[in-house]
Amino acid sequence: MERLISRSFGTRFLGASTGLVLAVMLVGCRQQTPLVPAPIENGSAANGADPAAANMLQVPTQSTGAPVQRVASQGTQVAGQSYTQVPTQNGESYPQDQGMPQDPSQQAGYDPQQDGDDTAYENGVDAYAQYVDNSVPPATQPPPPLPVYEQPDAPGPNYLWTPGYWSYANTGYFWVPGAWVAAPYEGALWTPGWWGNYGNQYRFHHGYWAPHVGFYGGINYGFGYVGIGYFGGYWNRDRFQYNQAVNHISPRMVQNNVYVRNVSINNSYRNDTRTSFYGAGGVRRPIAIQERLAARQSFTPPMRSQIEFRQQAQQNRGQAFSQNHGQPAASFARQGLAADRGIQRPTSPNPAVLQQQARELQQRQQQQRQFANNQQNQQRQQIQTRQGQQQQLQQRQQLANQQNVQRQQQNVQRQQQQVQQQAQRQQQQVQQQRQQATQNLQREQQTQQRNQQMQQRQQQQTQMRQQQQVQQNAQREQQNAQRAQQQNLQRQQQNAQRQQQQNVQRQQQNVQRQQQQVQRQQQVQQQQMQRQQQQVQHQQQARPIGPEPHGGPGGGGEHHR
Repeated sequence: MERLISRSFGTRFLGASTGLVLAVMLVGCRQQTPLVPAPIENGSAANGADPAAANMLQVPTQSTGAPVQRVASQGTQVAGQSYTQVPTQNGESYPQDQGMPQDPSQQAGYDPQQDGDDTAYENGVDAYAQYVDNSVPPATQPPPPLPVYEQPDAPGPNYLWTPGYWSYANTGYFWVPGAWVAAPYEGALWTPGWWGNYGNQYRFHHGYWAPHVGFYGGINYGFGYVGIGYFGGYWNRDRFQYNQAVNHISPRMVQNNVYVRNVSINNSYRNDTRTSFYGAGGVRRPIAIQERLAARQSFTPPMRSQIEFRQQAQQNRGQAFSQNHGQPAASFARQGLAADRGIQRPTSPNPAVLQQQARELQQRQQQQRQFANNQQNQQRQQIQTRQGQQQQLQQRQQLANQQNVQRQQQNVQRQQQQVQQQAQRQQQQVQQQRQQATQNLQREQQTQQRNQQMQQRQQQQTQMRQQQQVQQNAQREQQNAQRAQQQNLQRQQQNAQRQQQQNVQRQQQNVQRQQQQVQRQQQVQQQQMQRQQQQVQHQQQARPIGPEPHGGPGGGGEHHR
């Protein structure tokens, strides 16, 4: 997607993201007409007045009552109001951008008469309390920096861009995507909402519809909302003309109501940061008279479609900062939002009343400046008196210092004398110490000699004792060896006797066993003999009684039994 933002404009808010698909209606505030050329032929001319300058309420002059016109030779120079920006933001873990503008009061050619009020909080009261959105609870932490995202093409003619912003709920901050919204009436302009740091808390001031753009915290939302006014387009009767230099516009979709005009910001006003709140720690700049007067005009709060759009964003977890960490799931809406019907354009302010209000604001500014100057003069006088008192104190201190110096010199002399006396005493002490040291050395030498003799004697005695112990140990070892040998011999003999006895007993037992076996064998043989005899007797008894035949079976001869 081509990015149609001029280099001199300096807005970089509008980078990567997907659109939020929400249930919104594509309804414009007027019916479309055939394509026609832009009615302002010289709207893009560099040497003409910027028509978008009329988006801010113009203050009439005292002589003619005609509004002040802004003329620029090359592009639109947004000037006349200077502000500074604090380079840090405290709170949740999201640092704001660095490189804040320089304090305008330190710049050459700075004119304090051109500044507006110093703050949006006067005498402890929020001057824009009428815009505080009570449906958004106060926050104790600042809102995160604005994300970088791209702007979608306008869906049709007379749609105005409403930039995205951080809203807040009990669960924390969540991102409401930027969206094209159909204007509720011809000439309607959108003033974005803004967060303000007041009373150790952050309150959200809702945006609104009105014929002129008011104060929106000096926050650079991009796409024509540079922190003051709106330079993304202007109304020409019933047609809104879009500045393609700061918007993504397809001429075919807006009936060719387009022009190109670069917007450049003076160095005293430039704000290239993504800071998303006004007050301490955020954007700090005076409020222009036009913005003060715009706060008194009739306005229309956010329409029903815008409120429902914010509620849908709150229900989407991907929009919560706790989930996306500054990179919301949807940074812009892909479809436009419809306008509520029946909203009437408010009447234009009376130039005389407007001029009177401007005079009152200027008088109040002068009174504030006079009061500030008086305070400065009082502070200067107090500083001068303090300086005089400091000079007197310095003189007294000088006298006291001189006296102290003299006392110190006297003390130094006394200390020197004391040092000399101490040095003499120390020398005497050193000599005495040396004498004592020599005596101690002699005594130590004598004691060393005695100790050496004692040690020699002790060594000799220990050697004698050791030799005797060695001899005694040797004798004991020999005796022990002899005893061990005798005991071993006795044991061997006893073992041999035991073995012999055991062997004899075993042999006797074996002999007895053998005898028993022989007896058993004999008994068995006797039994066998008896059985044989019994058998023979049975056989004899079984034979018949009579003469035996002569000759045996083997032939003749008598059978002898």
